[in-house]
Amino acid sequence: METTMFSFFCLLSVYLYLKFPEKKILISITLALACLSRPEGYLLSIIILLYDIFIHKKINLQLIIGIVIFLILVIPYPLFSKLYGGSFTPNTYEGQGGYLRFLPDVNYLRIVGVYFFRDNLLSGILWLAGFVFFIFNIKKFRDLQKSGSIIFYWLFLLPIFSSVLIPNWRHHSRYTIPLIPFFAIAVIFTLNFLYNNYIKDKKFKFIKLKYLFYIILFLNLPYYFVYAVNIGLNTSNINDQQVKIAHWVKENVNSNSGLAINDIGAIGYFTDNKIIDMAGLVTPELFQYRKLEIHEGLDSLQSLFKRNNVEYVIIYDHWFPDFLERRKDNLEFIKSEKLIFNTICGGEEMKIYKYNYNSK
Repeated sequence: METTMFSFFCLLSVYLYLKFPEKKILISITLALACLSRPEGYLLSIIILLYDIFIHKKINLQLIIGIVIFLILVIPYPLFSKLYGGSFTPNTYEGQGGYLRFLPDVNYLRIVGVYFFRDNLLSGILWLAGFVFFIFNIKKFRDLQKSGSIIFYWLFLLPIFSSVLIPNWRHHSRYTIPLIPFFAIAVIFTLNFLYNNYIKDKKFKFIKLKYLFYIILFLNLPYYFVYAVNIGLNTSNINDQQVKIAHWVKENVNSNSGLAINDIGAIGYFTDNKIIDMAGLVTPELFQYRKLEIHEGLDSLQSLFKRNNVEYVIIYDHWFPDFLERRKDNLEFIKSEKLIFNTICGGEEMKIYKYNYNSK
């Protein structure tokens, strides 16, 4: 949901800026909404701001008002996060492994690139051709405000930005999904350029532009089936693991008993039990414990368990090796749900443990 909302506000912001660049206040509002959806929105805001200043060589009153409105809308969220979570960044940022790196994560960029061209081979080649054209004609793009150079900056910089802040490529590289509509626009731009400059008036004159679109659509049809299968498998994974465990909890665990879980989605939805999120997304105290020495952090974690009457721990073992090693006497294995073919979950096997406080 957040990715869809973020993609929408990013696309709307770029459209408004390219179509109505004078409406700075409206653009600032849509950019603020993009930032509130996902932190990558700050990058797009900076791109548009610097591009506008560079093109017009000045900062007018409308731009200043737009910046002030933008700040008024976005500042409350990091303040709220600091007040309730202890950090200016959302809990989800740290929970997904986000922190500031000084250099881009090359491995992340490599994997994202492999996934991108694997799933969009023909379109990827066209986009690459368009990007090369953009680099060699950057002065022309700079002088033409409606040329869409902002789109090329966004397509190039977002993966680098993500590789520095949160290089997480799980779940079909979901943090690059907001680039898809811009990628489609860039491909159409490239195709139109190739047609007008190399096909339209030459020996390939018989080829019409619309037929090229049909060819691209036809060559990309296999990916519709690939993703249909993958999405079906994703849904089956959730049903065969988290949903099954949720039903077991509902049938076998008292609703007054707390649960410590590292993947709270389905289990939190189907049950009424108090949830302690071992990943920290909705339990920000966990991030403070991680900063302590291992034994101090685990003692604090046990205190948190006691305060919330945690009786069951439901986790992927490989996510918490130190916890399992040091609290193995407290944990009594009950059951697990294991996936035959995992495409979306954080692990193949999710285990349910009974937590015993009297053990060492």
